[in-house]
Parts: sequence; C-alpha cells; structure tokens
Amino acid sequence: MIFRSGQNYYIVVCFMFYITKPKPWDKLQPVDENFFPSKRNIKYVLDGEITDEYSATHNNNFYEFMENRYPNKNGDPMPVKKVRIRENIGGAEQLKTDINQHVNLRNHHHVLIYKDEKGALREDVVTFWTAVERKKQKQPVFQLPEDGVEIITTLQINNMFLLGLNEESIDWNNPDYELLKKSLNKIQTLSTMFYEFWLHSDSTQVKDTNSNVFKRIQSFGKGKSGWLTLNPIKVKISPTGKIEKT
Repeated sequence: MIFRSGQNYYIVVCFMFYITKPKPWDKLQPVDENFFPSKRNIKYVLDGEITDEYSATHNNNFYEFMENRYPNKNGDPMPVKKVRIRENIGGAEQLKTDINQHVNLRNHHHVLIYKDEKGALREDVVTFWTAVERKKQKQPVFQLPEDGVEIITTLQINNMFLLGLNEESIDWNNPDYELLKKSLNKIQTLSTMFYEFWLHSDSTQVKDTNSNVFKRIQSFGKGKSGWLTLNPIKVKISPTGKIEKT
C-alpha cells in the first residue's frame, strides 16, 4: 500500500510470518561447522534455519527467542507476525480520491510513437500500471492519444530495430544480411524522449554515441541523436534467423 505525506510517497509492505511448533533446544542436533564454510561459528540448525545468536543467548525454544528479541511499543515481549517496510518513491498516482492511497506506476511498459493532427511526431509513454489497467478493461494496450492520427511504431525493452538505413534500399524478399546485421540494434533503455540502443552482438555495454555499438535518440529532429537521422525500422527475428519487418 502507498500513502502520501506532503511531497513524499511511502510504500508499506506487509509480510506475514507463521511460527510453527517450537522445537526444544535440547532436541537440536549439532552439525559439522565445516558444512557451512561461510558461517564458521554455527553450531546448531533450528527448524531448517541457521542461527548462532540463539545458542549464545537462549536455552529454551524459538518462540521465546522471538518474544524476547522483539518487544512491542509498550515494551512487552511479543512474537513477530507482521513486518512493515517503508520506502520513499516519486511519480506515484493517487489510487482513490477520498483515501490517502497511492500506487507506484513502476517502469514503463512501452513508448508509442505517433503523428498528431499537424503531422508532427509525438511520443506517448505508457507505464506498466496503465497497460495492466487497459488489459483488465479489455482495451487495446497500444492506443492512440486524443491528438493522434497515425501510429508510427511502438518501442519496448529488447525490441529490435535497424538504425541508420533507408528502408527503400532494403529488399525484404531477399535481404542483404551482411548489411543489416551492422545496423541491427536492441532497445536497452526507455524513458521520456530518451531511447538507448545497443548493437545486437555487443557485450561491452559502453555508452559512447561515437561508437558503432551504441546509439541514443533524444529528439524527433535531424540532429546526431534525432529520430529522423537514425530512422528506426522495427524488425523481428524469426526462429530460423530471418530479419523481417514488423
């Protein structure tokens, strides 16, 4: 659950722990400490869990250990049944208008590139939350915004694109794979007007736009990192290795 306080958002996650029947300490069997090379001081195994702090401070059972280990707000020893974790987040949206509950939109699901009524290229960044809500409501996941006229393409992590080629020079019936493989790139990073591509065969992950293995798009213009300059052409790789336009 997400709550808002001022300008900060907080995530509260609840975990439930179920305590099994405690095992008396005198019933525990000693184990060879060499069996656990990373924990040399361990002498006993308790209900499948390893603990040496227990053996140093308690002589009864695991339930008593939990009681004495975690007192409640009044100082009384209580067993642990629930844990809350709070985390600061940004970009959350309110889930209900009348309740202080917010949802973390998480990462982006896709970016839709489209033309508006004036013929200009635009983007629509769609979060995972929005994509799931559309699917639950049986709506298309990829939708044109209100000012959209035509969908150009969609971008998702690991999608494959040909960059820097003129589509008219590609014979899709008999493609030149030696040429295409030099321009075949995979999307690695997606955010608002920030798309990063790596050559499909690259393993260095070096972010150098002057190299032949890394490209970045940050505008719809004709600059070095412009969409019109790199001219992304979305493709897919068939099971037999053929490059096909999508």
